[in-house]
Amino acid sequence: MIYSEVTRSQFVEAFRSKGRGGQFSHSALDALYAELEAVSSLGEDIELDVIALCCDYTEEPFTDAARTNGLAPRQAPDEYDRGGEDDAAFARRVTKEIQAATQVVWTDDSSILYANY
Repeated sequence: MIYSEVTRSQFVEAFRSKGRGGQFSHSALDALYAELEAVSSLGEDIELDVIALCCDYTEEPFTDAARTNGLAPRQAPDEYDRGGEDDAAFARRVTKEIQAATQVVWTDDSSILYANY
């Protein structure tokens, strides 16, 4: 198999051309590219398979990540028990809990990107 290096912009364009341009935010795609580039720099070849990456990684708001990972019981249709935590404390707790189970690639003030394995 032939491998070639791709730039960050080619990486982002690959998602758009496969109809997955909205799968991740621009910041999350940048973080995912940096993560894959770091792994590649260790000598491991990585295939750019957009669909596989979309299956292997999830970006979602912290409240959704808490629900997806069973970290916060649901109180109402769009509310989760934060145990009195403010947004930053809730985000730190969710990140820590997910990090204990899998790889967290990136976070910002409202979202988290993590591996689905």
